[in-house]
Amino acid sequence: MRSDKMGSSNWVRAAVVSIFGGIVVLGMLGIIGAHAGIAPQYNALSAGSITGAKSASNSYAWTFTDSASGGVTPYTFVWNFGDGTPTATTTTASTAHTFTTAKNYTVIVTVTDSEKTPKSQKTQLLVSVYSTISPGTIVVSGSNLNWNFSDTTVKGTSGTVTYTWNFGDGTAAVSGSSDTASHTYTSGGNFVVLLTISDSAKDSSASARQTVNAVAPNNPNTGTGGSPNNNNSDLWIFIVILVIAVILIAFLVYRRRKNEQAPPPDQSQMGYDQYGAAGGAVAPYAYDAGAASAYPAPADGSLPPPPPDASAQPPMDGSMAPPPPSEGAPPSGGGPPPDAPPAPEASPPPAEPSADPAPSSSTPEAHTNCVVCGGPLDGGYCSQCNMDWNKGSSGSS
Repeated sequence: MRSDKMGSSNWVRAAVVSIFGGIVVLGMLGIIGAHAGIAPQYNALSAGSITGAKSASNSYAWTFTDSASGGVTPYTFVWNFGDGTPTATTTTASTAHTFTTAKNYTVIVTVTDSEKTPKSQKTQLLVSVYSTISPGTIVVSGSNLNWNFSDTTVKGTSGTVTYTWNFGDGTAAVSGSSDTASHTYTSGGNFVVLLTISDSAKDSSASARQTVNAVAPNNPNTGTGGSPNNNNSDLWIFIVILVIAVILIAFLVYRRRKNEQAPPPDQSQMGYDQYGAAGGAVAPYAYDAGAASAYPAPADGSLPPPPPDASAQPPMDGSMAPPPPSEGAPPSGGGPPPDAPPAPEASPPPAEPSADPAPSSSTPEAHTNCVVCGGPLDGGYCSQCNMDWNKGSSGSS
């Protein structure tokens, strides 16, 4: 039993001595190695490379990230953005910076590790900073076919700015450094004006559009900024007046022709007033131009005698003559019966009288009414019967 205990103690003692001896040997080897220039092996420090990203909302704001490796971490990063601003020191591999001017910059980062003797490495990135152009709004002025354009609200440009104007009518575009332009169209219509803006930073171009309504001088439409053309209103007024005048003339011609074509009054139904007074006794008879010429009116304007046996004259339309009124019968117009003489017996037609028979002494000396129609006489002429009793025939002399 005692021997077993001694064996166990020897084993423990041997183990302790072995461990201690190993530590002493390793320490001695380290000291010897350090004096001999042999360093422990590890990865060398590398600054890696820088990547940059532009902000979507601000083209001047950038974020940079370095891919350092090796050495002893943690690293220290010192950033120089190349725009004259103070350097920035970070312990992370990323940083953000906002530039103030659109141009090219060289961004440099210095990476240092945590070794007792720090190691540093540098890397750089060329950054092109430029803005996103805001084209603004095209201002249009003018009228008819002559128009002016301007865009003074452009933002975000840097360096030399180029304005390219396309007037939308098929003519060649105009490029230059001016933010104003003028153009004359050759015909009326709606045209879309396109302005393209670019700067020397080679940014993607920005465009602005505006529609203009060009109006020819005689076009009644209205253009933007112009005034309406109402020249055709005078033409319509003239046409309306002309139509009214034509209608009036046609109506007057129609009335005149209708009056000319109207038949003369039926003289067979007219009464014969032997005294030429209104309301006198009337005996119907047929008008005979030959008989009237045979009995012309006296020169002194007195009433000529009626044709003989006027009731026996046949009607002008060839029908049978009406029978003579019976003795004592009232006239057709009513009233007391006249003292009419008895109807003479039928006798042969009277002989042709001489050209100028002497006026009858029984004729009234003067009258002012026509013996046929009872109308007024003007110097012996009846305008209604077209009879001149001074001549004894129809029609004026």
